[in-house]
Amino acid sequence: MRRQSPTRPAIIEPIERRVLLASISGAVYHDLDADGTRDAGEVGLPGWTVFLDANNNAAFDANISNASLNSTDTPRNIIDGGTTVSTLSVSGLVGSITDLNIRLYITHTWDADLQVNLIGPNGTRVTLFAAVGGSGDNFGSPTTPTTLDDEALVSINSGSAPFTGEFRPSGGLSSFDGLDPNGNWSLEVVDITTPDAGILQSWSLDVALGEASRLSDSAGNYQFVNLPAGEYTVRQTVQTNWQQTCPSAGGAHALTLLAEDQLSGIDFGNAPLPGQISGTVFNDYNGNGIRDAGEPGLSSWSVFLDLNNNRLLDQGEPWTTTDASGLYTIGNVAPGDYRVAQVVPPGWQQTYPGSGGTIGGAPAALGAKSVAATPARKSQAPSRSPGPRQTFDRAVSQAADLHHYTARQIRAATNWVIGLPRRARSLAALKSLARSIGAVEAMPARVVQDVYVLSFSSRRSGTAIARRLSAARPAAVSFFYPLIPRLKPNRYLPNDPLFSLQWHLRNTGQSGGSPGADANLAGAWDNYQGEGVAIGIVDDGLEYTHGDLLPNYVPALSYDYFSGDANPAPSLSDFHGTAVAGVAAARGSNALGVSGAAPRAALAGIRLTSGATTDAQEAAALTHLIDTIDVFNSSWGPADDGRTLEAPGPLTQAAIQSGAINGRGGRGVVYVWAAGNGRTSSDNANYDGYANSRYVIAVSAIDHNGVQASYSEPGAPILVAAYSSGAGAGITTTDRIGSPGYSGSDYTSSFGGTSAAAPLVSG
Repeated sequence: MRRQSPTRPAIIEPIERRVLLASISGAVYHDLDADGTRDAGEVGLPGWTVFLDANNNAAFDANISNASLNSTDTPRNIIDGGTTVSTLSVSGLVGSITDLNIRLYITHTWDADLQVNLIGPNGTRVTLFAAVGGSGDNFGSPTTPTTLDDEALVSINSGSAPFTGEFRPSGGLSSFDGLDPNGNWSLEVVDITTPDAGILQSWSLDVALGEASRLSDSAGNYQFVNLPAGEYTVRQTVQTNWQQTCPSAGGAHALTLLAEDQLSGIDFGNAPLPGQISGTVFNDYNGNGIRDAGEPGLSSWSVFLDLNNNRLLDQGEPWTTTDASGLYTIGNVAPGDYRVAQVVPPGWQQTYPGSGGTIGGAPAALGAKSVAATPARKSQAPSRSPGPRQTFDRAVSQAADLHHYTARQIRAATNWVIGLPRRARSLAALKSLARSIGAVEAMPARVVQDVYVLSFSSRRSGTAIARRLSAARPAAVSFFYPLIPRLKPNRYLPNDPLFSLQWHLRNTGQSGGSPGADANLAGAWDNYQGEGVAIGIVDDGLEYTHGDLLPNYVPALSYDYFSGDANPAPSLSDFHGTAVAGVAAARGSNALGVSGAAPRAALAGIRLTSGATTDAQEAAALTHLIDTIDVFNSSWGPADDGRTLEAPGPLTQAAIQSGAINGRGGRGVVYVWAAGNGRTSSDNANYDGYANSRYVIAVSAIDHNGVQASYSEPGAPILVAAYSSGAGAGITTTDRIGSPGYSGSDYTSSFGGTSAAAPLVSG
């Protein structure tokens, strides 16, 4: 007997499920000092995309594929007054759900009897509909199912039986967005009351797959929830004109997520890319402040960023000189507003911007900003460029500005440098000047004509001397400045505990060798330590988890061409590449172990020489990411036995030539090669077809006395000799962690050969 009106549905108790879910959370932040660590005051970046890189291709894929998944256990009779469950098992899909629709075909009288729920593999439950359709029959038909889609125009609550077509479900299917589609899906059909019966004829899921993503909120935070246990790679999409600092550029967080894990602190640091400021310095013949046709550029003029707005080039202010065409570029400029100024040599005046002016408010943020500083010579002066004293005159203009000195320094100054003007360049004029201002001695400066050092009694006040010299200008003195003793601070030296053993970086005689016989890098380290350069270590593997290598290691630049995978880790018996990498670019000043020659360069592990290799493998390794990697170090080659004459295969020869010419966008990569250790076997680098290539830098070895090492081969292709083992002293560098390796510890002091000399050059 059919009922005349629907009965209100009873409350349905959900089937109890306990699925252990996990989460990943973190922040995207502005790394102000670009050190890869979030410091106090470094704020979050809102609106950045963080995603789970399902296919590990280092790119956010919003749409990977679509799949239609059909039930395999239907038709099933619907239990009258009970619950019927149909299960759909899904496997092998890559990505996360970005959109999900469900299609149903149910034959049943009195539709309002039914409540239908969809339950995902992780336990997420969505009620598709409940008590709709009144006394009507069926959901869908054999040819037109009921399609439930969040984007449908009509809600199923407003529809009528048999619900053929598209409807919005009662609960949002978007609850499944971002979830892993693999696992068991359940369609739960609850028949609320008797006596009507029916059949679940079929159902299917239409799934759009992409990579799960989140936008960082106003505080830079993001969170992925309801994640099943598994392996995840978390990346961000780096916005234009920014660079990622944490993890290192191009890197990602590789996570193993266990049930109920709540991993936090999975952060991404970012810093704006530096910009550049460029322009021209030209000879303004007519002094009109405009560069007219035929007005040439002025070379070797100093242009600087006037950070303190005092119109003087002070220590620490970025500066450069113009090229032969008068062009200048100041690079690596952090985003911000700057004032651009020039050093105007004696005998010139600036016509644009107005006399002594600077170009203000030249933002370098987000790329290059071209500006023009256009000085000109006095209109009555000839139009030729300044003479050879220009460099000296430029330095004098700085030294003669007494504002650069403290009052105490001036008072204590008893020696002063003076220049004689053209009309006073005679011995008589010099003596007259010395007597008039009380100098006790006048000595020529020797390196520059008509320049003298005047000495005064220690009882004389330098302030009074300065007043008298100022009064003598310009008739008797063209310029003057005090000679101030200055302490020269020590150069940057790493704080690594084993640095004192690294005589090849700083030789104080600690190994019994000659002090100063070292790579002489301390001066360079003050200004540059390898930032922005990637060194590829082509060798038998790289233990990149080593504490002195991991900070510089870049997984995205690395590959194993011996085994054919992305992990360049060495086998148990391979030690060489880890030691080579430490010589080139172990992280310096991290209070750990050693320093490399380039302690801030990026390291790429390119595993190749763990065993016999083919011509094709060598060619592939030596052209690996040649538009990104700057230097390839190869501390290997044919046997150093004096009998072997071996050349690279055709593919490898072509690879080296192509990389040296076409790599790095046409600038060419640098191939550094160990020249060989076979001198005692009468071997010669000429016999080594790798080191003998015109496209590589072949490196021989000298010892801690600066003398050719006993093993180091001679030969015409050798371009440079670098420090390495010999005369009883080895190279201290990174070793395999623990017992494998040369020493049985994490570091070795016995590494050497041209294998160590080459990475010293690479760094």
